[in-house]
Amino acid sequence: IKYGQQEDFMSDEEYEKLKQYMADQIKEIEIHKWLESEKANRDLGEEAVKDWIEKHAAEFRERWEKEHKSYK
Repeated sequence: IKYGQQEDFMSDEEYEKLKQYMADQIKEIEIHKWLESEKANRDLGEEAVKDWIEKHAAEFRERWEKEHKSYK
């Protein structure tokens, strides 16, 4: 592959699904970060992101894939 060229590792449909998954996940992480920071009365930043990943990422993925299985 030359610089600037893109090799097709996934279909356009798979790429759009991945983009939507990531956008939805980021939204959930930001909500968690905000809520946890409010409870702590300080910006928890990366600490809250890591907390979400440890506590909620697996469940989020499972739920998201069930809700979006028509994309598979």
